[in-house]
Amino acid sequence: MKRFNKIFVLLTEEHYQEEIKKIKDFLYKIQPEKIYFDILIEEHDYFEIDFPKLKDDIKTFLKNNITINYELIEKNKEEEIIKFSISENIDLLILFNYRETNLVDDYIIKILTKSNSNILLIPAEYENLNIQKIMVATDFSDYSKEALEYGKYIQNLFQGSTIKIIHIAAIPVGYHYTGLSLEEFSLRLKDNANKKMKEFLKQDDIPYEIHTVYKHKKVVSEILRIAATEKMDLLILGSQGANSKLELFYPGSTTMKMVNIHTLPLLVVKIKERHKSLLEKIFLPS
Repeated sequence: MKRFNKIFVLLTEEHYQEEIKKIKDFLYKIQPEKIYFDILIEEHDYFEIDFPKLKDDIKTFLKNNITINYELIEKNKEEEIIKFSISENIDLLILFNYRETNLVDDYIIKILTKSNSNILLIPAEYENLNIQKIMVATDFSDYSKEALEYGKYIQNLFQGSTIKIIHIAAIPVGYHYTGLSLEEFSLRLKDNANKKMKEFLKQDDIPYEIHTVYKHKKVVSEILRIAATEKMDLLILGSQGANSKLELFYPGSTTMKMVNIHTLPLLVVKIKERHKSLLEKIFLPS
């Protein structure tokens, strides 16, 4: 069974109180061996932040609100956070997404790209991480298998929660060269996906849905539409898909699109063992 034994939470200077409240119940359910809290300090053009006071305020707030084992550290730059996550073998990095444009903050992209930890992104508008409905998006890859294992782990922790798998089959632009109509091609895709899903699930009796969309660009919006319609509390997907070739530093295109426009908590799952040795050589030189 997969576990989050070590969790790293990156707070923001303006919203740390709300952020701690959002994830407090989630942390109590997980009961990790260790939690590390850090504060992201942005550059200010017009004033200098009183960091010692901020740190004292956070210490006081944590002391009054968190009763499980934790440590407040100081790793304010992206590279330091990445190095720490590798050296301490962090299982889960929790980041809060305060998108002011249509794109996610640069620091989130850097951490997502270079860290080998699983990453939980929580949108600013999300009020409380109380997980009752989980959706796992799959393309039947090894990363999807890892995502499903974490989905089952989280479901086991949240009493009464449910889990569902979704697969979106994208109809290619040139489908008509096969001589099949759009409806016929769609049915064949679904039949093939059903066979793959049964092999993917094996002995797991988990409900699933298979949808087809025309053109690859609609996959992400379709996943989010279905997740929103079914009022999911958490969406899980692998950092790479079945067709990713540069899997170390370049998360798959579907994953990156999802990171940029997600509207509910998003867990991006990595296979830590595939990346760790090379990342250690790059970020932790002896």
